[in-house]
This record gives sequence, structure tokens and C-alpha cells, in this order.
Amino acid sequence: MNQKILHITKKPPVICHDPHPHSVIPIHEDYMNWIYENYIQLSSFKNITDRVNLTWIEYIFLNDYYHNNPFVEVEILSEGIVTESIVELIIDHINQHQYIGICVDRFYIQEHVNYKLDHLPHGLLIYGYDLDRQVFYAADFFKRIYSCKEIPINQLVEGYTAATNEPKVMKFSYKDNVKYELNVQCVFQALEDYYTSNDYHMKVEYSLQPSIPKTFGLDTYRVLKQLYEVTAIEMIRLDIRPLHTLYEHKKRMTSLLEHLSRAGMVEIDPNWIQGYKELLRTSESIRNLFIKCELTRDQQYLARIIQWLEWLSERERGILDPMLNRYTSIS
Repeated sequence: MNQKILHITKKPPVICHDPHPHSVIPIHEDYMNWIYENYIQLSSFKNITDRVNLTWIEYIFLNDYYHNNPFVEVEILSEGIVTESIVELIIDHINQHQYIGICVDRFYIQEHVNYKLDHLPHGLLIYGYDLDRQVFYAADFFKRIYSCKEIPINQLVEGYTAATNEPKVMKFSYKDNVKYELNVQCVFQALEDYYTSNDYHMKVEYSLQPSIPKTFGLDTYRVLKQLYEVTAIEMIRLDIRPLHTLYEHKKRMTSLLEHLSRAGMVEIDPNWIQGYKELLRTSESIRNLFIKCELTRDQQYLARIIQWLEWLSERERGILDPMLNRYTSIS
């Protein structure tokens, strides 16, 4: 067999952080029920002095999200350079209808902005190959946009075996027999936890820096503001990922409310949906403003971002107030 290409969802419903597990899952009702129910709560470090890095604003269950995702089975094949041919290993698993996640140094991958500029180990999702054309088919944040590209086999091998890489190989298998019904009670429990900034209903044992205090929900706005205040003071590397997570969260919340309304599972005030659409547009504007800041290094943009984050926090609280007063024990 000289060619095999597996299914890939080019625009998965969640793209922030690591979208690879979502890319192997076809879009269907059961899968979206799980997305609606689980992509509500956010988590971060609680104190700015405890920050692990500048990107840790994430959906709460992502600590072990490979294992929490019922539609994907994940197995770590190697946390070092494999002894056999990495090319043969990838082809063998693709032939078994299994996807491969592999860490390579982006310095050697032409499709990346880091090509021949910066050494940066990062994970690719391999979903196919063509031996006649000597390419693998891969998904990643190529040119900063999550997309699918052809990667020359020799570039992948060079990036994987480079001394600057942090080699790791994982196997992803889509489980197509999973059924999942949306639990409205769990949805509103997650919304209540988000609103009150705690993890009362959905607790996670963190493997990443377990001793560092965590915060949740609306309180992550405070952390976001502090992050960009520190960025402005220390003039450290700008990072858009926390703001992209914010944008993704508003997109998911809008979709959740629209789905609940459309399915008639609970009465949803149209003003709540419009309110979250407003938050979505504003979070997108903040993300775009950050890009201007990144290009110009003009600190006035960071000041405006911080002001808008304050507005977003108050506006979202105002939307959640009547919703949770109606459907939960919050008074």
C-alpha cells in the first residue's frame, strides 16, 4: 500500500491548546453533547507569583483530557527516540486506522513559521501518508492557523531525531460506538462552578504542579489581567494563547445556549444568547487588538486589552446572574 489517508476533522469544535484529539473525531450528535457539557469551566493558577508559564488558562478537565474524552483512546508509544524506524512505525499504525501524535522540532518543518529560525519542539498529528510523493499528512498550527499540510517524510524524521527535540510518540484511536446524552443538570452545575469560581461539582487532580493553588471560572479574568499587566511591566514575550482560549470559551458558551434553546431542553432567554454573542465579538476584538500590540509593541494596546477584560468580566457576570438565579440554588 503506497497511500492511506484517515478521516480528519479540519475544523474541530475546540481548537485552543491541543485540538489533535478532536481532529480524529467526526462531528456527530453524541460527541457534541459531550462538548456542550464539558467545555464550560475554566482553570488557571490562582496567584501571579505561582505562574508556571504565560499560557495556563484552560478548560478545567484538560489536565487529563485525553483520558476524560470518551471518544478517543490514547496510548503513549514512546517517550524517547524509538529503536525501530519511525517512518515504518507511523505507516504501520496508519494502516491499522490509528493516528500518530509525534513531537518534532519545528525548526526542521518548512510549513512552520519557526522553520530555520527557532528550535521549538511541538506535536504533530499524522493522519496519512503517500509513499510515491514521500509525504505524511499532518495537522498542526501551521503558520499559526490550525490546518492540514503535507510534510516531507525526510523533514519529519529530521525534526524527530534532532538533538533539540523532546521526542514523544502517541497513538490515537477513535471509538465510534460511544453514546453520550447531554445532562442539563451537569451543565448548570458547571455553570454554577464557573460563576462562583470554584470546583465544587467537578474536581480534578492536577498532575501539572499539583501543589500550586488553582482558581476557576470568572476569577480567571483577574489572572488574565495580571498576566498582561506583567507583560507590560516586564516587556516579556507576548503570548496570544490565553486570549484565544477566552475567545474559544465564549464561542462554546454561545453554542451551548443556542443548542439548549433549539433542543427545547430548558427555556433560554434570547437576551442571554445575544449577550454571549456580544462577549464573543468583544473577545475576538481583544484578540485582534493583541495582534496589533504584537506587531507594533505599542503599550497602549495592552492597556486597552486590560480595560476590556474588566468589562468582559462584569458583562458576563450580568448575563449569568439571572440565568443561575432561575435554574440553580444561587441567590
